[in-house]
Amino acid sequence: MPHVEPTLPSDTADSPRPATTAAYSERLSPGIWTYGAIALFCVFVFVMIVIASLPIAAAVSLTLLAAGSVFAFVTSPVVTVADGHLQAGRARIPVTLLGSPRTLDRAEVSTMMGPSFDPRAYACLRTSTGGAVVMDVLDPQDPTPWWLVSTRHPEALARAVRAAQGR
Repeated sequence: MPHVEPTLPSDTADSPRPATTAAYSERLSPGIWTYGAIALFCVFVFVMIVIASLPIAAAVSLTLLAAGSVFAFVTSPVVTVADGHLQAGRARIPVTLLGSPRTLDRAEVSTMMGPSFDPRAYACLRTSTGGAVVMDVLDPQDPTPWWLVSTRHPEALARAVRAAQGR
């Protein structure tokens, strides 16, 4: 189970918080294949409805295409390094509890997710990104051995984590 910090009463929207700038932020938006699958589904819907009415088929298909694309984008996880924390998707951990980040290419990610995978590990993956960063979890109370975080810019994410760690 990844280390997730609870929201404290002082962290509510009513309390003033200083504006901070993220050292690193990236949305892991879906790859072209995801949008292609959404479009293909919409074509199938169009073909099924067009027999009844062309305008209705077009309207339904275009609405589904727009809604599906927006949903795929909005639900994409965001990777952020800010305020001494790494956030990947909904999980968040202080960078002081992480070991030194190591960058991985696509082949190394496949190995980590195959024979080397530990089911206790936290993985925020998107196959469309190609690269990733892996970091050991140093917290002895956290059963999660490591975090594997997808990114299109592994070197930049690793640099941001190291900088936040003061290394």
